[in-house]
Amino acid sequence: MDGLSSDIYLYEMAKGSFRRISKGPQEIQGIGWSPDGKWILSSSTMHFGQSSGTDEDAIAFGNFALKSLPSENGSSEWYKNHAYIVYDNENVFGDFNLRSVDIDSGKVQKLWGGPFENLVIDPEQNLLIIFALMRELPPSDETNFVPGIYLIDLKTSKERLVSLYKASPSFFGLGNRRFRIKADVDVNIEEAYFVNSDGTLTPADSTLNYVSVAPDKQHWVGIGKTLKVFNADDSLAFEIPLPFDPPESPTTLLMQNDAPQMLWKPDSSGLFIIVGTEIYSVDIQNKEIDLVEENLLPYQDLNFIAIPAK
Repeated sequence: MDGLSSDIYLYEMAKGSFRRISKGPQEIQGIGWSPDGKWILSSSTMHFGQSSGTDEDAIAFGNFALKSLPSENGSSEWYKNHAYIVYDNENVFGDFNLRSVDIDSGKVQKLWGGPFENLVIDPEQNLLIIFALMRELPPSDETNFVPGIYLIDLKTSKERLVSLYKASPSFFGLGNRRFRIKADVDVNIEEAYFVNSDGTLTPADSTLNYVSVAPDKQHWVGIGKTLKVFNADDSLAFEIPLPFDPPESPTTLLMQNDAPQMLWKPDSSGLFIIVGTEIYSVDIQNKEIDLVEENLLPYQDLNFIAIPAK
C-alpha cells in the first residue's frame, strides 16, 4: 500500500525491482493473468458488504494500458486467452446474469439471465453447461420454459436442453464427448451420460463418480469402488483397488468441494489423486497406487500444478 488503498505492483524477478501498475481509491480484491499472460485482470471495490460489487479492469502487459470491464457481484472465469465469463450472485437468487466478456473488443454477450447452478466450461470447444432454474430475472411470462441441464455455445449463445434431471456435470473433453453428467432419475436409480458437442447424449458407466482424461487423450480414468483405467475408445484397460474410501458422487456444492482432485503428469504416464488430507500417486504403466502425503490441512482451498522435470 502506498496511500489509503491497495494497488497492483509488478515484481520483475531478473532485476529485483517493483513497478506500480494501478492507482485509485479502490481496494484490490483479486488479480490474475490471462491464460496467455498478455492481460492482468484485476477486481477492486470501494466498500465491503452485501451488494458491494467489484470493478473489473484489464491491464495490458507491456504498456500497462487499462481497459475497464463490466463490473460484477459474483465470480469470473477464463475460457480462452482474451475472453472470460462473469456472473452475479445474491443471497436470494444465487448465481445469475451469466455473460461472456471479450477483452480485445470490449464486447459483452448475454448467455443466461436467470439463476443457475453447477456451471462447467469446456475451454477446448468454447461450450458451457449449467443446470438452469429460470430463464430471466425478474421471472418473465414465458410459460414454456423447462428447468434442466442446458448446453450453451459461447460463440453464438445458442442453447440446447440436454436433460430434465438435476445433475452434477463435469468436463470430459475426449473427442465428441465434452461433458459427463450423473443424475438420480428415481429412487435408487442413477444414470450417467456423456454430453456430446451437439447436445446429444451417450450412455456412460453410472458406477463411476469422478472421471478425468489424460493430457495425450489416449486413456482416461474413473473413480467408483475401484480406479478404472480406460482406453480412448472406452474399452477397459485395467482396474486397481483403491487404498482409500471413495467419496460419494457430488449432488450439492458442498459435496463438490470435497470431490477428489485429479492432476495428471504432463507425459500422461500417471496422475495424482488428492482426496481429503491425502495425496496418492497412480502409476499407469505399473498399475500401482502409492500414498505420497497424508497430512494435508483439511477444508482448505488447495491448488496444485505440475512442473515438468528438467
